[in-house]
Amino acid sequence: MTDVIFIYSLIKSLYEESKDFLDVFVPFVVISFPDGHEACNIDAISKNLEKKFNFNIPEHALNTIITRATRTHYIQRYQKNVF
Repeated sequence: MTDVIFIYSLIKSLYEESKDFLDVFVPFVVISFPDGHEACNIDAISKNLEKKFNFNIPEHALNTIITRATRTHYIQRYQKNVF
């Protein structure tokens, strides 16, 4: 029952902020940059998400999450590299 209340409160707070569930993954993507690298591609981020958090996010969804992280200035994207 506690999990249900937690999930409900998370979804409700995101809804009130006019965000959706993909915005929840932005911090995980930022943390998933390879250690010691300034730039990487989507494949490296995807592998690190799976290794660190056991997340298997489809490439299209991951691109959307990276775009949202770029809009909020957490990361930068140039061509196919993410900084």
